[in-house]
Amino acid sequence: MANKLQIWNMALSKMGQSRQLLDTESNATPEHRNLENLYKPTLDSMLEDHSWNFAKRVVQLEPIDFEYSHPSWNFYYKYPDYCLDLRLIVYGGDEPVTVVPFGPPLSTLRTIPFEIVSYDYETRVLCTNLECAWAEYITSDVDEAMFTPMFVTAFSYRLGAELVLALAGDIAKHRELMSYYTALFERGKERVSNEAARVIGPQISKYEGARR
Repeated sequence: MANKLQIWNMALSKMGQSRQLLDTESNATPEHRNLENLYKPTLDSMLEDHSWNFAKRVVQLEPIDFEYSHPSWNFYYKYPDYCLDLRLIVYGGDEPVTVVPFGPPLSTLRTIPFEIVSYDYETRVLCTNLECAWAEYITSDVDEAMFTPMFVTAFSYRLGAELVLALAGDIAKHRELMSYYTALFERGKERVSNEAARVIGPQISKYEGARR
């Protein structure tokens, strides 16, 4: 799979630059400096925008250890570390929620209403009326080795689009690269949806259906 340096150089190639970087640490060129600034925000934006399998986590929530109350909720949990977007809360008791082969995906199980509130400037509280709650969320704690080939290609186009604006202010090239990115991003979402547990029968993903 691709590493960070390969993704940087792919982004440069997509924007039409033949120069290739030898490392990601030197910070010696405008390309290095801009890529370092753009890489993480661009990656997090892509991760947040869809439930990529490699960035999906299911964990039992940890109750908060300080006094807190809310008029609408009875149970309060710590917001998961590195959580970009909390997708849903499910009841799992003391055991993880499991999906049997050919059974329904996690998102079709009994989901629980919740609310995320800010206790102070650095603390977020996850409020719900469920005890022993489990959460599905998208994490920012990922490694490039986990990325799928389709995600790497889409990411390189998106990074190239952001970089061409930063280095050259070329709006036309930015739009061109974003159009390629959007097409690949949608194809990537379709592939991810096909990897989920599916019910036996003539079912298709919503992404497949939208293309028909």
